[in-house]
Amino acid sequence: MGEAVNKVSETVQSSDGVKDDKISHVNLYQGDKTDNAMNGYAAAYDQNSNETYLNTEGTDISKGGDIITSLFWEAQRKDNTTNGLDLDAGQQLILASSRGEQAGNLWNRFSDTASITTNHDAVINWNNANAESDTLVKGSEKAKELDTSEDGGVVARSKPMIYKKTYQEYDKKVTIVVTAERVDKGDTLVNDFIETDMKAISKAGEKTDFEKVKAMYLERNPDLANNPDSLKEGQILITDVRMSKETNKTIIPMGDVLINGGVDATLSIVHTLGEEVSLNKYTHYSLEIDNENPLNSSFNIETTLFPTVTYKSEVVGGGYNFSNNVGISYGRFEKTEEGLNTFLGSSEQATISIPGFSLSLGKSNPSENGNYWTSGSTGINLIPGALVNWGETNTKPFKIIKPVTEKKTYSLTGE
Repeated sequence: MGEAVNKVSETVQSSDGVKDDKISHVNLYQGDKTDNAMNGYAAAYDQNSNETYLNTEGTDISKGGDIITSLFWEAQRKDNTTNGLDLDAGQQLILASSRGEQAGNLWNRFSDTASITTNHDAVINWNNANAESDTLVKGSEKAKELDTSEDGGVVARSKPMIYKKTYQEYDKKVTIVVTAERVDKGDTLVNDFIETDMKAISKAGEKTDFEKVKAMYLERNPDLANNPDSLKEGQILITDVRMSKETNKTIIPMGDVLINGGVDATLSIVHTLGEEVSLNKYTHYSLEIDNENPLNSSFNIETTLFPTVTYKSEVVGGGYNFSNNVGISYGRFEKTEEGLNTFLGSSEQATISIPGFSLSLGKSNPSENGNYWTSGSTGINLIPGALVNWGETNTKPFKIIKPVTEKKTYSLTGE
């Protein structure tokens, strides 16, 4: 990586008219190995030594466009010291950031390998794997010796810092990744953080709005609550928090069965008035494979008892029905919660009832994973009647009685 970034930087500087013996060399370093302001920079240029520094924990090395941004940004910082223009610190920052961001945007637009999505694990894993390399060790030693005071000669690009913490929670490895950013002089929460995030989120194809992003910043940075419009140079803001859970076990869903019994009262005259109150027994079957020791694998049966009310106001047809019903539904869901949430929702159902007997068939709307229930029920008429109807039903929990869940685990070895 060091050779590649230096070749790019040399090309940029040469295009600026810098002579070969005046080219600024790029040092790779890790911010967490320094105890000065270099730990909060994506990259920096030291005017005293004519050397450039790229922080592999501050520049997002999982995105080529961000590396390009840092290199062009600091090449302009060098150019600012030799171009003879009378620019104050703010004007120099604007010029450097504008050139850097334009270069990064062009890379993202025209490069076949460009990625606009941060791969946190790739950044962290690369830094862990290369932490003891001569390139990073020497670069970090030089970076922590720099004078980063206001007049020390270091001009920088402040960008996100990524921190990772891993701990064990029962059988799961929990990883928390926190992204933070150092506030530059003149930065405001609205212009430099909220609006920047909104642009990035929109570019990724997701929907958001100003108030939602602002609320996230205030939640992650409670110290902003009293005065969110006041940021200080050097202040660290938490911009993103992500948590993932890994387990050494593989869960294989085997199938889901739901048996119910209830009373249905329905009257259809084109439109329908009707409800069905049911008690449901939902059983989720799964195989839990221990990837490290398959002999510790188990077969799980998770059973949930819960009452529901099914509304039929969207159903059309004709006739009436008042019956005791018994039904069964089958599906295959990743976990019990998915199966419950899918059952407690909309379904397409058709019912035929003749004196003495009724029959219903249905299919639920799919879950986010594309899984659904297929159901059938039969009933005995309590009052003789006839009915034909079809359409969308809506099932909701009967809140007077709370669901009861029981899980049983059977070891495959019988122990």
